[in-house]
Amino acid sequence: MSLTVISICAVCGAAIAAQAEICFACRIAESATAARAMAGEVAPPGTCARPLLTVRDFARLERHARLEMRPDGPLARDLLALLDEARLVSTGALPRGVAALGSHVIFSAGEAEPQARVLMLPGPRAQAAWALPVNSPHGLALLGRRAGAEVTVPGEEGTPPERLRLLTAVNSTPAVPAHA
Repeated sequence: MSLTVISICAVCGAAIAAQAEICFACRIAESATAARAMAGEVAPPGTCARPLLTVRDFARLERHARLEMRPDGPLARDLLALLDEARLVSTGALPRGVAALGSHVIFSAGEAEPQARVLMLPGPRAQAAWALPVNSPHGLALLGRRAGAEVTVPGEEGTPPERLRLLTAVNSTPAVPAHA
């Protein structure tokens, strides 16, 4: 049995064996976003302390958490909790300065010198020194946060918690102004 790919999802890039613009998972995420917006649960960008994610990033992160991470692992649980807490915006409507997949981020950890990284899903490129995978404590803590945000990362056994400050986040996709 062979699968004939007819379309590619415009949101997450998945292959679809039907003629459609977006895949089922992204359609569900968009529907959930619309329902949350109508219920007044989606605040205007930049007005909340909750993580802010695009529908596309949400779909990719949820797929990663549910299919590629150990379901009983602490990072999978933390990623799913972040997804539950996040406010969603349509792809391309993410305000400037919000850390998203593919964002170039500069952050400081405690009193250490600032670090520059690219926030990304795990994979071969995530092993590079310039990468910050979202399945790492620092990557997960910065995901969806606005420049200037401070978050605490729990320490590993025997180490104290670490305070991170997101100094800048530059998205690789066009963004709406922060005041929009």
